[in-house]
Parts: sequence; C-alpha cells; structure tokens
Amino acid sequence: MAFTFPDPSIQQEFTAPNGVTYSWDPIDEKWYSKSSPPVDGFVKKKGGDSMEGPLEVTGPRNADLTNGSILESTIKVLNVDSGENSALHLKHNGSTRVYVGSTQTTFQGDIKFNTSGSALYTGSDKKGFTLNNNGAFYDGDYTVDKHVATKKNLDEVNDALYQDIIELKEEINAIAPSLEYGAWKFGIPANASRPPSNGTFYLLDGVTYTDEYEKATGIAIHNNEYVAPGDTDPVDNHTWADADVGELIQLFDAADPDFFLGKITAKNVDTIGECVYFTVDRIQSSGVPNDNADPVTGEFLTRVNIFKEPSGGNASEFVLKSGDTMTGELTINRSASGTDVEGRLTITGSRATQ
Repeated sequence: MAFTFPDPSIQQEFTAPNGVTYSWDPIDEKWYSKSSPPVDGFVKKKGGDSMEGPLEVTGPRNADLTNGSILESTIKVLNVDSGENSALHLKHNGSTRVYVGSTQTTFQGDIKFNTSGSALYTGSDKKGFTLNNNGAFYDGDYTVDKHVATKKNLDEVNDALYQDIIELKEEINAIAPSLEYGAWKFGIPANASRPPSNGTFYLLDGVTYTDEYEKATGIAIHNNEYVAPGDTDPVDNHTWADADVGELIQLFDAADPDFFLGKITAKNVDTIGECVYFTVDRIQSSGVPNDNADPVTGEFLTRVNIFKEPSGGNASEFVLKSGDTMTGELTINRSASGTDVEGRLTITGSRATQ
C-alpha cells in the first residue's frame, strides 16, 4: 500500500493507513517503524553509535573500474583509537604486526621506506637519518657525546691518529732503530714440531708450546706477515738478516696491553719452513697473546719489533748543573761554518764561599 509521509518539521509521528505507527529520527533523518526500533539491530549513520563483534568489509582490494565496479574492501577514517585505555593491534592474517602501547610502538619485522630519501627525525629542521638505496645518512649535529659519528668523522680522527703514530714511530726509531717490524697472528700448529704457518707465530717453553708470555723461552715466526682477508697489498716478507743475537725483541698485542720483552740469545733461520726460531731471555712480560681478538680482523694479532738496545749511558755520566766535578779536557768548538757562534765559557756564582 503506497502512502506519503508527512512533513517531519511539522509532524514527527503518525499512523499510516497500513496501521503501522512511524516515528521520525532527526539524527538519521529517516522514518522508522516504532514496532521495530532501528537501535535494536542497526548502527546509526550520524551522531555516533557502538556495536559488538568484528566488522568485516569484504570485496577486492581495488575497484574494477574497467568493468564499472566501484566495490573495494576499504575503510576511510581520520582516526583509529583502541579505546578503553588499551593497546592498539594492527594485525596481518590474525597475527599482530604493529603494537601501539601507551609508552612504546613495536614493529614485528623490517621497516621499509618505499621512497628514497625518506627521513627519521624530530623537529622542523629534519635533522636525523635519511634513508636511500645506498644506506643511512646522518645529518644531525655533533655537539654531545651520544651523537652519532659518521664515516667522515672516523676518517678524520683516523687520519690525525695515523699521523701521530707515524711521528711517534719516527721518534721511537730515532731512539731505538727497528731492525724488523710487522704483525703476525698467534697460532699453535696442530702437529707437534711443525713450523709456524703463513702469517703466524707461536711461543715455546723449551720444546713445548705455550701461550703464556712469562714462560716463553723461544719464539717461532713465519717469514710472511699476516694479511687480512681482502687485502690486496703485497705480502711483507722478512729475511731476519739484521735480527742478530744480542738485539731486543718485543711482542705487543693489538687488542690489549699484553706484551713480551726479551733479548735474543740464539737465532735459527729455517729456509725450508720459511720461518725463524729465536731463543730469548725474558726481561719483562704481561698476559697472553690469545685472550682478546683484534676488533677489526677478529684474529689474535701481535706486533713484533726487533731493535737495538738503546745506548747513551745514565745520569751518573753527566755533569750536574748545580755543581759537580769532571775529569779530562773540556773543549769548546766554535761554529764550523762561520763566526756567528762564539766559543765562550761563562761561569756564574759568587767569588768565594764563606
């Protein structure tokens, strides 16, 4: 039976010719049968409402516009709130992949930016991390201890440190010139009485292997220094020609302060095993060569330095500034290249003591 509803601005309730009483809902702006109120089975379109149970939106991911279908499984909303002061879970096939709590957000799996040059930052100046196909780049400040250091920072520090090391080595070499110098990996052969393998050295306590510097009476070193994987530089090879009996030998670990200092008392160059065997008298030592690996190579690296014992006497062989006695003739030489330096002896002090 067809009938016409009255103007709701004038009348909000009426009984139709079919005997059903209808009421106007100003929120949804629709007429509803009072015998079947909409709040019992439907969610209001306007004004807010609540429902129980899961809401499933079915359909394809995207609309099929080529066939005239605009259906798609999409929810368009400005805010998503867990409500009830609880955590929000974003799930994939029933498993939580993103957890949003009151104090943290947890991601299960990788975080990927599809746009190159995307950034992680706080503040309007966007100082932080920029990500692209070549890696992560830091664009922030370097003013506090916990700021990130970049490769550029490390290269600058390494360059300065390397120059300092070169200067220090030159100064040390001027005092005690090195006869042999290089780096080897500590490694005891699997079979007894075998020469050290390429790039390695080991310690002997008599004829027995040892890994304690304090017990070392012998040192076996391969002619070739250690070469790190991927290093294409030529291998440094040693003949030990200048490592004579009486010279000092020092071993100091790359990763910690452990060391050995001793004097060479015998030398045996093994041309077949391509190594040298030193018999040594220990002067001083500390620790072992295989307790801390080098952080760069992951190996137990030790630097070996063979050098002449420093000479020059001790303080008793010099004249004190504050008064002393010497024997022999004192000669004062003028400059050999000109007359700008005058050979003069000046004596200061009172004429006589009381």
